[in-house]
Amino acid sequence: MVQIMDSIFSSDSKLMQFMEWVTRMLHVQILWVLGTLLGLVIGGIFPATFALCAVVRKWILGQDFTVGKTFFQVYKENFLKANGLGYGLGLVGASFMYY
Repeated sequence: MVQIMDSIFSSDSKLMQFMEWVTRMLHVQILWVLGTLLGLVIGGIFPATFALCAVVRKWILGQDFTVGKTFFQVYKENFLKANGLGYGLGLVGASFMYY
């Protein structure tokens, strides 16, 4: 019984890997909400989404970094670009929908 419990809760088990993934996603979702509110929703949704994607990309590539610092660094650096791209693509999509 003890051996089974040790294998389930070891750091390389599938359960622990899944739980680590869930906590990472929860962490980045909280940062996304904070970033969206920081931009007063209208100006923050696209930079927050861009920063979220940048953080997830670094996780996938296996890079070592601090999540909060990286999120807000990407958020600040790409604030205008992300809003321009997001609202530009939104206008293009809306024009296809209505014309």
